[in-house]
Amino acid sequence: MKSFKVFISAVGVLCGCIVSQSFASVIFEEQFNQLDAGVWVRENVDGAQWNYSSNYGGTITATSHTNFTNQYTDILSYKNDFADFIFSWKYMITNSGPYNDRRLVYFRSAQGSPSPSGYVVYIGADTPEAPQNWVAIHRLDPSLVGMSASAAVTWQFNTWYNFELEASGYDFRLKVWQDGLEKPDTWLVEVTDTAAMYSEGSIGFGNFMHAGTYVDNILVETIETPIPEPASCFLTAVSIIAVGLKKLKK
Repeated sequence: MKSFKVFISAVGVLCGCIVSQSFASVIFEEQFNQLDAGVWVRENVDGAQWNYSSNYGGTITATSHTNFTNQYTDILSYKNDFADFIFSWKYMITNSGPYNDRRLVYFRSAQGSPSPSGYVVYIGADTPEAPQNWVAIHRLDPSLVGMSASAAVTWQFNTWYNFELEASGYDFRLKVWQDGLEKPDTWLVEVTDTAAMYSEGSIGFGNFMHAGTYVDNILVETIETPIPEPASCFLTAVSIIAVGLKKLKK
């Protein structure tokens, strides 16, 4: 009877390893064959607006503005319950603009004035007046001095970059790599919001002033649960059997 219990325990470990395997599932996907008004809501300020473009097989773009006022334009998903996820997208910067031209990628955000609330990936392209080749993760406080972490990136204009953002609880981390290059193993930016401000919201994109930008290949997935190594499971089961047999001999 004891030997049977030992066998059942070992089988349970192996089955548990198999059952515990899980894979990421798609929450949201957008390839931009059009700009679907039922999926995205646009904020239009001073004539600046995100639009569909047939360039690069279908993208959305916010082009350079024509005057020198402080302009912005945002686009957010109507879906507003993104919580924990892996959010990836492709991004191209076409110009720096003559001023401190910023780009934002919103997550766990909500519409607001003068700009949405929530968290952002903040992309700064170099300008003669304000050198700022970097990327950051911010919490959108009024003065933008809340939770923040950044890293230097030397952006190349008219070049696609891949972004991957993980939001797990209030821990956020980001990878960025040039299209065609190997995805890095390490995270470029990591930060925790100890204030735990925003638990869910929309995703979207923001463009300021004279920034020229293209966006494509949006994918939001669940966070993949680590899969136990088969060898580790097997060794655990063998250990249980060995211990059980040792006890039976006593």
